[in-house]
Amino acid sequence: MSFRNFRVSYVEEQAVKSLLEKFSANENRLMKEFLAKDTNKTGQLLVNDWCAIVTRVLELKLPWRTLKSRLVDINSNGMVLYESTFRLQELQCALNSSPTAVEKKSCLFSSNKRSFLFFLLAKTKSLSSHL
Repeated sequence: MSFRNFRVSYVEEQAVKSLLEKFSANENRLMKEFLAKDTNKTGQLLVNDWCAIVTRVLELKLPWRTLKSRLVDINSNGMVLYESTFRLQELQCALNSSPTAVEKKSCLFSSNKRSFLFFLLAKTKSLSSHL
């Protein structure tokens, strides 16, 4: 891995870590908004609704439609399973673990998108500990 790639990975790790902290700090507000929008209590929201709520609550204007594939689960009808938003906290725990423990936790992430993000974070943490 080149130094430039390492720097990009490190910046990505810090950005994801910051984003995870935002989700965690606002979990109650997010759930309240998700539940208010989900009047039938299906556990699902339209992508537009999920994006609007996350933007409003977190006060971050990010490309949520693009990021959603790495942040939440989407069902076969294209609906966001909004409770999956908070599974990201598992990644936060992994960031605070040793690389060996991180590798053992990889079985917690069943979807490829989370596995990729988890792998990226674990590798970056492992490399940074050798500097």
